[in-house]
Amino acid sequence: MPFLARLYRIFIGLMFVSGGVALAIFVYFNWYYNRLAVTNFFVGFSLFILLVVLIILALRYAGLMWFAYLQQVEHLEEPLETYVYPMVTVIVPAYNEGKVLDSAVEQLMWLDYPRYEVIVVDDGSTDETAAVAEAAGAHVLRQVPNQGKGAAIRRGFGETTQPFVVVQDADLEYDPADYETLLAPLLAGEADVVFGSRFMGGQPHRVLYFWHSVGNRFLTLLSNAFTNLNLTDMETGYKVFRRELLEDMPLRSNRFGIEPELTAKFARRKARIYEVPISYHGRTYEQGKKIGWKDGIAALWAIVRFNLAD
Repeated sequence: MPFLARLYRIFIGLMFVSGGVALAIFVYFNWYYNRLAVTNFFVGFSLFILLVVLIILALRYAGLMWFAYLQQVEHLEEPLETYVYPMVTVIVPAYNEGKVLDSAVEQLMWLDYPRYEVIVVDDGSTDETAAVAEAAGAHVLRQVPNQGKGAAIRRGFGETTQPFVVVQDADLEYDPADYETLLAPLLAGEADVVFGSRFMGGQPHRVLYFWHSVGNRFLTLLSNAFTNLNLTDMETGYKVFRRELLEDMPLRSNRFGIEPELTAKFARRKARIYEVPISYHGRTYEQGKKIGWKDGIAALWAIVRFNLAD
């Protein structure tokens, strides 16, 4: 379905381009050669604009009817508008990210999805995080005092309104340009959850800490042993999923344990999970990276707890 949705967008785009070209030709012949009086020109111009609008609306209606027919024939799982215009809530947990948040929100605001919202959860920041997010056009939620990434994400989950949910780091270690790849299995009706893997290959990633990668792979292996999944990157920050999965899913993690908790509960609910390669632009600790060895120990406990006892 992403191909059909893209084809539909191209079709409508061509109609606008064709209308623009026809308008330019009309103005050229009626103004440069002065074949019409000024009054007649503006009357003709108005009628021409009306005609172009009517043609575009008629073609859009025809396109929607075509997609509705496909929806009947192919038994699509989502409403038509979901395939044409993906409806996404982007949740951005942020703690003292005022220096980089404006760039992140600005990129999100330029997404090619007419129906989406950006929610920034200011997790007790002491800098200008909230003010920067609001100035950039995001919807801002504040929680005081600082409670951790998991708590911020849970707060954001409670405010989502769109069918698909994405969690985006404020520092842009994960690239919003990968959204189309992440959403594709969801829009095709093949997946309920999509993990973006930093370790599948095929996408650029910054080379950083060896022991971090060892720790991530070990945690993924342990999680897979409990969930019977074959993920390559359980700890990824890019997990995109259908909002209805959250409706009966109590979440408890306040910090980075939210990643193994979500994974365990998705697996327990027999969600259809896909994994796709993503790019990764990791930060150093000097640049503001916050996760440490204590979070690795907490993740071990979270894997055991949420797979066996919760």
